[in-house]
Amino acid sequence: MTRSGLAKTCLVLALLAGGIGTAAHSALAADSAGQFLEKLAGEFRGRGTASLPGRDTPEKVSCKISNSYDAATKALVVKGNCASTQAKTTVSGKMVYDGDKVSGSLFTSGESIVTKSSGSVKGEKLTVSTNFSDKVSGKLTRTLQVIRSTSRGFDADFFIYNSSNGKFERAGSIKFTGS
Repeated sequence: MTRSGLAKTCLVLALLAGGIGTAAHSALAADSAGQFLEKLAGEFRGRGTASLPGRDTPEKVSCKISNSYDAATKALVVKGNCASTQAKTTVSGKMVYDGDKVSGSLFTSGESIVTKSSGSVKGEKLTVSTNFSDKVSGKLTRTLQVIRSTSRGFDADFFIYNSSNGKFERAGSIKFTGS
């Protein structure tokens, strides 16, 4: 896997880990958006797989992240590293909620820019749609992330939009546990 491929994969993984998005439109949803982000605070290790462009089989990926939540600023800050057998990259992000909205940005290895993100929290699940652009090629990638809270951490599944068939296709999953 190339460093660029790993960086793009880790961008998706970090988006999963951080839960960038917009919550449902109600005061109750605002509380659950903040509570959900707060649950993501802590030290986590994750293992899973990711399908990369040009690869026939999924690649094993591992991440170690440290998420901190500040109730005063309503922000979750994500910092960490993700690696495959071929490369390692730094991931970071910041999610902020205001009322019923959660927004944020994520930068991975300086290669991609988040251009749009929106989603919702329903129960113990955050679903987020995110678009990001490669700084070098300008290629736009659409992703869908589903983060489920678990008793030991959270599970993240991610999908990449295939413009040829007009569908989101599974690109991988990672299970994070508190460390």
